[in-house]
Amino acid sequence: MDTILELKKLVIRYGPIEAVKGVDMVIGKGQIVSLLGANGAGKSTIIKAISGLIEPFDGKIIYMGKTINKIAVHKLASQGIIASPEGRMILKGLTVEENLRVGAYGLKTIKEATKDEHGKVIIRRVSVHQQISANFARVYKLFPVLQERKKQQAATLSGGEQQMLAIGRALMASPKLLLLDEPSLGLAPLIVKSIFEIIKQISREGVTILLVEQNAYQTLKIADYIYVLELGKVRFEGNSEALLKDETLISAYLGGN
Repeated sequence: MDTILELKKLVIRYGPIEAVKGVDMVIGKGQIVSLLGANGAGKSTIIKAISGLIEPFDGKIIYMGKTINKIAVHKLASQGIIASPEGRMILKGLTVEENLRVGAYGLKTIKEATKDEHGKVIIRRVSVHQQISANFARVYKLFPVLQERKKQQAATLSGGEQQMLAIGRALMASPKLLLLDEPSLGLAPLIVKSIFEIIKQISREGVTILLVEQNAYQTLKIADYIYVLELGKVRFEGNSEALLKDETLISAYLGGN
């Protein structure tokens, strides 16, 4: 397994309060890895540190082989670390399409390697315009309702539609590592199921996902690997099947059935 992100003894403090206490974590390329735990466990704090919003007190965040502890948010975004934050943060006053376009602001012309029918490697330049067009098509395929309402004011969407918009906006940036912070928060059960199915589909398309959630059971259905946090420390890690079978662990850290 190729590693895309690794946390080594990560410590994060807010003044005298130690919110994250020496966390180790490994995320392989193409995986869905989830952070589970109660409020205050340190999940969202870890997401903010990975995305560059807060600087670790100690330890290392290693992305694609390089330590990124002190790299600014916009530079991390240009390297493929993109977050869909808790609370969605939809830009009111803009349409659905305008919100999505904001997500693509950091794209730059890239070089892409492909092979022709004879196996010869061909390098082609992909312009920002080409990337934006492709990303719009991708987002609208995943979320048809956003295409139907692309000229509608984003603030008038339902909660579930706004969550789709928040994820779609993150995808417009062509993420290599997508950080999803509480995507099911406040949504009806049927919408939650749909959101998780879409997250799984995004993973199938090759995007690595770090998912912070309190909805343990929906998460366990799609995640490849789980870290359970309690008061800033990892209390359990393992694959979803192992956690589902451990009733004591579920009762202790995930609130039981």
